[in-house]
This record gives sequence, structure tokens and C-alpha cells, in this order.
Amino acid sequence: MRRFDINVRRARPVVALFIVVVVSVRFLEAAHVFADDDASLWGILNRRFRAGLQQHTSIEPPGVFIHQFDGTEDPEMPWRPCPRHDVKGPLFGPCAQPGAQLHRDQFSASVIFADLFRPSREDRKSIPLFSFDGGFVLRPSLIKLLCAFARDAGSGWNGVGACHAAYGSACVPGCGNPPRWCGALHQQEANGHRCCAYGKCPGPPYPWRPEELVGMLKQHAELGETFKGIGTYTGYNEVILESDNFVDHLPYSVEAIFITDCLEGQQNSRMSFSTSCAGAHAHARSLHHNFTQEYGLDEETFPLLRLSPISWKEPFTYDSDWLSTEWKSQKFYGLF
Repeated sequence: MRRFDINVRRARPVVALFIVVVVSVRFLEAAHVFADDDASLWGILNRRFRAGLQQHTSIEPPGVFIHQFDGTEDPEMPWRPCPRHDVKGPLFGPCAQPGAQLHRDQFSASVIFADLFRPSREDRKSIPLFSFDGGFVLRPSLIKLLCAFARDAGSGWNGVGACHAAYGSACVPGCGNPPRWCGALHQQEANGHRCCAYGKCPGPPYPWRPEELVGMLKQHAELGETFKGIGTYTGYNEVILESDNFVDHLPYSVEAIFITDCLEGQQNSRMSFSTSCAGAHAHARSLHHNFTQEYGLDEETFPLLRLSPISWKEPFTYDSDWLSTEWKSQKFYGLF
């Protein structure tokens, strides 16, 4: 028994040394990932976010385009829009509706940018978002914009643009059949045209043409409706993108995948994918892993990001929560 006690005592320093080495290596890896913020994926997105409407070209529109998971995705490959084919898993939300074809030609996103912040507006203390679900950032040079709305247009639930290509040439999917386009005149009005989404509209909002996106976003930043919090479908803009163009350019059309900061017990949007903060994070992490596996990507060069809605300077950061995921799964806590 005594000999066994001595061996245990000798083993303790070895175990402790092993733990220190593992911890040191992991923190060095994290430090390496964080080291060069300017060249990092989140550094690139943060610069684009801060540049806002001041930096854009005919090829790359301004701001950061994000799509948050809302059930309009292929359940087998959730980084794709509603599938055009039969799937094994159950469909959710708009994809499960009889008129699912309406959601296969287009999907929605939102443009976030630093110019949305207004010190005089209490509702702009945080970035207006649809939900606290995670999502993906779209590469701006590889998307085809169909139209834009300065508020939620209900496009995913048979809203204003409920038509698809089979309706005829007048249909612009997600935008109208034909669209009731807003124009330059509406930009110049003091309070904005109410059905162009700068005030209350008695019916569905009107869309803006792709070439008028910057003007719409300027008006949205200055006159956009009040953001009343997640689950109220207020305060954010909605842009409609062509599905086929996005799918044809995968995986490059997805620039990043992110989780969204949230709190346990926080109420999510009714039409969102997850019902809890933990569920939203787990779904985004699983999707990120599956995405990298599907396309042979390195998780270090294509890391999972975190979006903080209250950060107007650096909303995107590296998701460093591996201490609570990887370590728990390997039961390292039992060694302490």
C-alpha cells in the first residue's frame, strides 16, 4: 500500500506537467489565431462593417450581408436555401409549406454596417437583428441582389414578393409580380415614403431596385423604423438574393459562419430556428463543422466567428469557446 502511495505522489507532478503543457499549447494556438487581427477573417469583416456606406463598388455592395437561420434552409445542408429536391429530413417553416417553390428561387439577408448607429436613438444601442440564431456572412462579390427593403418584408412567409419564375417574366422572386418599385423621389421625401419602409405602411412595403441599395441604406440608417428588440420583426433591413447564383458559387459564396451573442432565457423570434440561446449556438457550431467537412476546409483558416450585437466597432470576433466545448468533451476538468 505504501509503495502505491509513493507512486501516486510521483505521478501527480507528471499529470500536473501534462496539464500545464496541454494548456500552454492550446493558449499558444489561440494566441496565434488572435495575433494578426488585420489579416484575420473577423478583422476583414469588421473593417467592412466600419467602412459602411463609404466603401463600395459596382461589384461589391456596402456593409456586411448576413443570413440568420430561419428555416428557409435545406435541412441536409443548412447553408443552402430551400431545396429544389426531395430530402430525407423534415422540412421546417416556409420550406414545408405547399407553396415552397416561392422560397426556392430567392432567400433573404440583412445588411449591417456601423452607420446604423445613432447616439440620439435609444433603439440603436445594438445592431438590429432578426433573431439570436447564428448564420453566415455572404461574400459580397458572389451574390446577385434582386431587390431590397428598408424593413422586414415578410418575404419568407408569402409576403410582398410571393412569386417565382413560373409566374412569368414580370415576377422578380421575393420582390413582386411585378414589383412596385420605390424610386429616387421617395428617397428625397423628408420622412421617406411610408410604403418604402420609413414609416407605417397600410400594406406590404415596396422594394428598392438593386442599383438603389446605397440610397435605401442611407435612408434606413437615418429614418429607419424603431428597433423594438428580437422577436418584433422591426428595425432591420431585408435584401432578397437569387438562390441559384449563391448555390453555384459555394463554398466561396459563404465568407464566414457565426454564432450570435445571447443570454439564456432570452426570448427568440417566433419564426426563428432555435428556441434557446444554447440551442442556437449548438446548431451553428454543428453547421460550421459540417460545412468545413463537406468542402474540405481547415477550421483554423475558416474559423467559427461570434457576432456581438452591442459592439459597433468590432462586432465580429473569433469564437474562443473551445474551453467549454472541446475540454468538456475530453473530460479534462476531471484532472483538476
